Amino acid sequence: DNRSLDNRSLDNRSLDNRSNTSSSNYVKPKVPVLRTANLYREKSAPLGLSLGGGRGWPLGSIPLFISSLTKFGIAARTNVLKEKDRIVSINGTNVEDFSHEDAVNLLREATSPVTLVVTDPDENRPDFRMVKLTRSVDGFGFSIVGGSDNNPPLPITIKQVYETGAAFGKLKRGDQIISVNGRSVEDYTRENATSLLKACTETVTLVIQ
Repeated sequence: DNRSLDNRSLDNRSLDNRSNTSSSNYVKPKVPVLRTANLYREKSAPLGLSLGGGRGWPLGSIPLFISSLTKFGIAARTNVLKEKDRIVSINGTNVEDFSHEDAVNLLREATSPVTLVVTDPDENRPDFRMVKLTRSVDGFGFSIVGGSDNNPPLPITIKQVYETGAAFGKLKRGDQIISVNGRSVEDYTRENATSLLKACTETVTLVIQ
């Protein structure tokens, strides 16, 4: 217990003779399991994945990860990669300290086969996802609340999703909008965020938490 640890002697004998109870409470650190995926493409064909994270990423300098996979795309067909996987290396180059821009460029210019080494997502990373919506005759189909003009300031959040709109089945009430077409709305008022969304004519890409 904590008392016995605080009061133990500092000589080697007391360390050697400490109770087995302390040893039994030891939790072995989790060792990341690495997975390797080889992606084969012709010339500059898209790999069917998007990257998030990296130094200088607008949503925070966090480890690089797979933010989305295109259904039936090259990456998805490997059955090895998953959304939110953390990316360790690209074609043998460790990218754990790369900026977002450098990692995207490296992936774009990588020759086939493109070898990705990944591991399970970082449990401490915020759970972001990217949602692309195409405007229907009824618009994007959601309303928002919140904004920096509230006291205290509140995040821009999905208030309601309409069944006839493009957002139905992709967004839900309470989702927090982090960015709109790459532009952070962290300091936006509700009015400004609404204007930004209305300015998106045909499609909009949202980062949601």
